[in-house]
Amino acid sequence: MAHTADTNIRIGKLTAPEPHGTTWETALGESGADEVLAKLPRGPGTVLSRQFRGGHELSAVSWQRLSGGAGSSATTRRC
Repeated sequence: MAHTADTNIRIGKLTAPEPHGTTWETALGESGADEVLAKLPRGPGTVLSRQFRGGHELSAVSWQRLSGGAGSSATTRRC
């Protein structure tokens, strides 16, 4: 099943009350996923599959960065 880039990053914490706040920005920066999102045609709203109109395929390195963002997003806690 294809998802958007932001859903792929938030997959470990989809119920977070602030999906695009400080925690999100920290996770993106730590993993390098912010650079991946900046290159996507629709940013975090880009569907990550060429099976859909307007979808985009990622390289293996870009997938690693997004998965790193997912891990950071799921484990980053506010102090």
